[in-house]
Amino acid sequence: MSTSKAMLLLAISLSAALLCSAGAEATEITRTAPADPVRGESAAMTFTITDAIPGERIVLGEELPEGATLGAWSTRGLADEETRLSRDGAIVVWEIVVKENDAFLTYELHLPLAETATFEAVYATSEFETGRLEERLTFVERAIEQRPVIPQVAKTESPAANAEEKPGTENAWRAAAVLLGLFVGAALTALHLHNQQRHEREGHE
Repeated sequence: MSTSKAMLLLAISLSAALLCSAGAEATEITRTAPADPVRGESAAMTFTITDAIPGERIVLGEELPEGATLGAWSTRGLADEETRLSRDGAIVVWEIVVKENDAFLTYELHLPLAETATFEAVYATSEFETGRLEERLTFVERAIEQRPVIPQVAKTESPAANAEEKPGTENAWRAAAVLLGLFVGAALTALHLHNQQRHEREGHE
């Protein structure tokens, strides 16, 4: 273990020793990382705290790998008003208070451009329990989105089809014109007859 990690673990242990709480079961902390993290992009990391005692205090520190930067973070099952985050270069330290038996600390991390990176964290609880987590991740390249190529089929029309279609269209317009002509002719004839009858009545009078 490097000197910086040893000093971090010692500092966390001393901080936890000053905290007071009581309990019998051992608190366990594990880390969950993405299955296929993409290098150079963001990924969510989660610390899961199990078998904790409500009110238990935990100091959790991690040294981020070179090129990684910490983003937004959130908690569940922790006392948010008592959660503290401090940073010293690549070292980040959370001071948390557990509210439920199972709690979660999730943070967003912008991953480095390297092919691999090692994530190391140490923790200490107010029950004088300490632990160390280490996980080596291999990053994958960003997948290039490939859209399916849909073959373009040229629409062809045979001369015979065009020859058959045009007469049909013209015939339809001709039929409609004939019907309109008949309707207008009938209306004019009826109007002419009506006027003729009116004039004949007026002549007799």
